[in-house]
Amino acid sequence: TATAHFRLFTDYFKGTSLNKIPRLDCSDFRMYLLDKFPGKDPRPTASNYAGAVWIRFKAALTYAYEMKIMEDHPAAGIRTPSKENIKTLYWNFSEFKKVIESFDLTDFHEQWHVTLIWLYYFTGLRVNEGTALKWEDIDFDNAEIKVHQTFSQDNEGRKVLHEHTKTTAGMRTIDLDSKTVEVLRHWEQVQPNSSKKGYVIGE
Repeated sequence: TATAHFRLFTDYFKGTSLNKIPRLDCSDFRMYLLDKFPGKDPRPTASNYAGAVWIRFKAALTYAYEMKIMEDHPAAGIRTPSKENIKTLYWNFSEFKKVIESFDLTDFHEQWHVTLIWLYYFTGLRVNEGTALKWEDIDFDNAEIKVHQTFSQDNEGRKVLHEHTKTTAGMRTIDLDSKTVEVLRHWEQVQPNSSKKGYVIGE
């Protein structure tokens, strides 16, 4: 993420000396970010991604100014793009139940879909935490899941397993209700070639 942010503003100001970036160009760069990365908020000055790039850009200029590399701070006082105000929609339990009941549990792939949806709904796992979950991470006796690794993709789209989560706080133990334990136990029995080292939501 940081590399992509830096590339955006180094490409935009390519050929311009750091000490000669004018304030107007900084303002134009802010507008460029808002145009290129519009948010889902109807306000034209609201974009989470544009705001993240702008904050990093401004921090780089602040560092250069404090190190006496720049005589003035051309972006000082220019407002950061606003955060998007988006209402996130969630299923309530009746909606969740309606979806689950629409599956044919005698079909293997539909059973897999039910397990996947159930796992995410009742544990709050991030998508890449769920795909990295192994059977050895589930303690059925104590009804808990140990979350300690995640998947990402490299530049060529290949999966990379990380022995840690996105943040330190993400390294956690999640309690399971009895029904979720039942759903997971059943999936472990029907999943082909399941093993302690195998992935829970792998087919």
